[in-house]
Amino acid sequence: MVIDGAYAYFASDLHGVIVADISSPQNPIGLASIDVGFVPVYLAGSANCIVAVGGKIAFIDASNPVSPILESTLDSYSAREVDVDSSCNYAYVVDSGGDLLVIDISQMAIPNVVAELPLGSFPKEIDLVGNFTYIAAGGTFLIVDVSVPGSPSITGSLAVTCQLVAATNEFAYLDGVEFGGVQVIDISNKSSPALVSEYQTGSRPVKFVVNGSYIYGVSSQLFGPHTDLFIMDISDPTAIFQTSSMTTPGTAWGIDIQGQYAYVADGGEGLSVFNISDPYNPVLVSGYDVSLTKEVDRVQVQPGETLTYTLSYLNNSTGQVTDVEIEDLIPAGSTYVAGSASNGGQLVGNTVIWNLGTLSAGQSGSVSFQVAVN
Repeated sequence: MVIDGAYAYFASDLHGVIVADISSPQNPIGLASIDVGFVPVYLAGSANCIVAVGGKIAFIDASNPVSPILESTLDSYSAREVDVDSSCNYAYVVDSGGDLLVIDISQMAIPNVVAELPLGSFPKEIDLVGNFTYIAAGGTFLIVDVSVPGSPSITGSLAVTCQLVAATNEFAYLDGVEFGGVQVIDISNKSSPALVSEYQTGSRPVKFVVNGSYIYGVSSQLFGPHTDLFIMDISDPTAIFQTSSMTTPGTAWGIDIQGQYAYVADGGEGLSVFNISDPYNPVLVSGYDVSLTKEVDRVQVQPGETLTYTLSYLNNSTGQVTDVEIEDLIPAGSTYVAGSASNGGQLVGNTVIWNLGTLSAGQSGSVSFQVAVN
């Protein structure tokens, strides 16, 4: 998830990357979405240089929030996580194959991999702070000097089980606590990181960020289907503690902070906004969530028979969503029945498209089309 000024950018199972106007946190408004050709998992960067990863890598210019542009993609890597420098010159990607990729993105239409550093382990997450990247690599925590982007080098490591990392200049925070929690690592000496303390929460962190004297994160409950927003006081690294937690409306997997609000990527389509001005009492103030389900009228057919597909939508958001569009591919082995798309749907190539315009809070409906089985 990326927060930049009045806009939030977050990944979606159905729509690639969604852009929402958060100038009023109590009423986030969906503005646009862009299909990146795969299901993105993590985003990093800023409005004019968003990098999305989910196996493949996509480079997006969203400087115009209502019309984001997919500049390019890299398909030959199994990218897992990403961070981007503040000047938007380089993206740092950890690859499931065990490498750190340094990518020159100064021209996003032609991204250039300038370095591939073997890490000797399987990296899970990365956090870039200044001239160093901090990498959670399964059974190892790594510190990598990237002051010369084309020649990164490992400067320090610590044997610890970890999947997540968030860092400042002096401390790194990992999820390497049995049964869920956070560890504090002293990284003031980049060649010799050392464990300082840990705190067990009883739930497994999914993502967390450091902001001031607090960690804000989302976690998965060990014995239940729910996810939580949690807040931890890290003002004393030797004695961190949890100030609060609360269940999120959906299935949370990403978080970012701006001002007194936490923005949580909450489910395949959702954005939940929490007021965190009181770390001991976070309050859910709004949400953005558009859901889509698809049904077919029968599962057994003969050649020449007709199938009817129905797509049902619901705006679960607390406010309106603008420029809503539904797209669905004609299934392989079938032919679109001319004129069968309801509600003004049009066939474009091999895709049926409906432009629904603006959906008010709570608005629902459905569209349908028919195909003949070949």
